[in-house]
Amino acid sequence: MNRFMTVSIDTLKKHLKSGSFWVMVLMPFIMAVIIGIISYISYSTKTPDTIAVVTEEKYKKNFQNNSMVDFEFKSKKEAKKALKDKDISAYLEVKNKDGLLNFDYYGDTTAKTPMLVINSLAESMQRKENLKNSNINAKQNAIISQKPQVKLHEIKDNLKNPGNMVALFATIFVMYFVLIFYSQIIMQDIAIEKGSKMLEFIFSSVRAGTYMAGKIFGTILAMLVHFGIYLILGLVGFAVIKFTGLYDKILSMIDINISDLFKGINGQLVGQIILFMILGLILYIILSAMLGSLVQKQEDAGKMATPIMLIIMFCYFISISFVGSEPNLFIKILSYIPFLSTFFMPMRLIYENASLFQGMVSLIILLLGIILMYIVAARVYKKNILNYSTNKLFGRGKKLKIKKNKK
Repeated sequence: MNRFMTVSIDTLKKHLKSGSFWVMVLMPFIMAVIIGIISYISYSTKTPDTIAVVTEEKYKKNFQNNSMVDFEFKSKKEAKKALKDKDISAYLEVKNKDGLLNFDYYGDTTAKTPMLVINSLAESMQRKENLKNSNINAKQNAIISQKPQVKLHEIKDNLKNPGNMVALFATIFVMYFVLIFYSQIIMQDIAIEKGSKMLEFIFSSVRAGTYMAGKIFGTILAMLVHFGIYLILGLVGFAVIKFTGLYDKILSMIDINISDLFKGINGQLVGQIILFMILGLILYIILSAMLGSLVQKQEDAGKMATPIMLIIMFCYFISISFVGSEPNLFIKILSYIPFLSTFFMPMRLIYENASLFQGMVSLIILLLGIILMYIVAARVYKKNILNYSTNKLFGRGKKLKIKKNKK
């Protein structure tokens, strides 16, 4: 047990001293800060669209500046020149032809904001013109202008719930990048040790099975430290944003009710998703350790990682393709298969396509898969970790002959 813990702690220290580990840990936060700063600057410096209006004096009072559009009154010649010089976003010409107002818009018709404002103005101005020309009083106009009362009764759709979408994307992306990182790191670590033939000296004092278990457990500890850093930095970042008043500004920028993101979230669901992530990572780490023991040269570690990369990429792209759609029978089957369930069962749980009991069944199968994978990996590791022959892939391990000093 002491040797197991010694190997585990040594492996943990090795990861924590590695530059690549800290790059992996801090990169998402650095990217988030950069994107946040760019978005904030872009939002803060955003100015309303400037639209020149060519119309009669009596209609000018209808064009009031707002946060989305600034109106300037010009002659048609001035408006054309300003648009050509890109001093304005567009220009609008309003004419009255026998009581019918014609709105001629010259500019980018794909710009949604100005088009919405102009359409609203056109309806309002035409309504006033109709009232003026119809010679009816205000009371009659009120009756004619009555609109039907529309009440919206929301029926929850878990597929389109913003909280579910955020949770699913976060789970998929975290699993994808973390799996690739830790699968590569343990495989490279074992390949380097095997290539340098350090293990021949290490195994003189530590059994191969104990050493492999220690390496795996040390990598799992590093992974937990990794997630712990994310949790601490996330809480600190949220506190800073809340304290500095940026929280309300961010909400106004994204135009999402933050309470909607947490609807339907409960402790059991979050707990199961976290368990799927951790157990899935453990399963892939064990597989990576086994494949690392088969490598003859350090340069071949990348080739040996190909099967793991293919499995992870398959899960990633299939998961992404089903975001926003109801999981079908194919996804339901995959959600019970170890190596795949760590992606697909969380998807079903988030969309409430699977019950917590079904999630628990999948977790038990995943746990059994980990035990079976470890038994197989331990045997393969012991037989191949000291096998340097390129002819025999699953040969017998090289027996160590340790000379004992004669007294």
